[in-house]
Amino acid sequence: MFRKMLFACMAAVLLSTIAVGPVFAGQDKVTVCHKPGTEDEATLTVAAPAEAAHLGHGDYSGPCRAPQSSGCDALNALVPDPQTETWMYYYAV
Repeated sequence: MFRKMLFACMAAVLLSTIAVGPVFAGQDKVTVCHKPGTEDEATLTVAAPAEAAHLGHGDYSGPCRAPQSSGCDALNALVPDPQTETWMYYYAV
């Protein structure tokens, strides 16, 4: 019984690979930015025929852009130097 089930599973995997493989094989790939401006923003590589669907719901072609850093403004500051009574510019990288 176990051998029959194992054979059936292996046959199903083999047939699905043979049937589905040619549909997706060899298609050109494109890069899209999926859900830009949201928490779920991600750079995806999709088949070229799927690009139109992505563009239709607000995605754009190409990789997502890195978000602008807003945290450095608090780290970079002009502060007084109490020892010399002058101002020093401190910055963080």
